[in-house]
Amino acid sequence: MGHMASHEGQHYNSNAAGMMMLGAAVGALAALLFAPKKGTEMREDIRMKYYDTKGKAHDKMDMARDKMHTATDKFRAKTHDAADSAKDMADQAADSTDRLMDETESSTRDSRKSM
Repeated sequence: MGHMASHEGQHYNSNAAGMMMLGAAVGALAALLFAPKKGTEMREDIRMKYYDTKGKAHDKMDMARDKMHTATDKFRAKTHDAADSAKDMADQAADSTDRLMDETESSTRDSRKSM
């Protein structure tokens, strides 16, 4: 249950950060549009804000991609470890079964000889 709550918290934080960035971009655009500047200056300011915001969005995407790769690698390692453990347990069970079968056959032969 704790893991699920953690995942939901991360999702909420991601949405909150995205909404905050969107709000900042809208606020910056509004400030530019209401500022008394020449059209060429305003267009340049808008263009610069656009590229700045675009760069920040790419950075966020790169960070999210890196986190996803890290989580995927951890998941693969854990499933690989679990598969190895399961195989080891199956091998041990097979060895125990073989040993018990051999002991049972030996006991059966010994019982027949003593009859």
